Amino acid sequence: MSGFFSLLPDIDLRKSKVSQIAYAAVLIAAVAFAIYYGQQSLASSAYLFAAFLVAFGLLDLLLRPRHRTITHTLLFGGAMTLAVLIVSGVFFAAAAGLGYLTHLAADNSLRFS
Repeated sequence: MSGFFSLLPDIDLRKSKVSQIAYAAVLIAAVAFAIYYGQQSLASSAYLFAAFLVAFGLLDLLLRPRHRTITHTLLFGGAMTLAVLIVSGVFFAAAAGLGYLTHLAADNSLRFS
């Protein structure tokens, strides 16, 4: 949990490891969505798959923040930690928050050295 959340601030970079994981998860979700909702025919599944990917691509293109902006703030890290707290409890939230903070601390120590 800490390792994943230490990578999370760099989700704003398309070539980062966490972005690659997110793209793979979206691809799997698109396939599952197309199979589940396109049960009538292969063509309807293909259309749904394409629509899902186009929608994701547009959202990614239009809404992805620049590097070291919102994803590199304590507010965003706190929101992610709170989300983990609600879903998984205190232990995992502490691990997530610590991982996120280590990334921010490492970025800031590199910036000032």
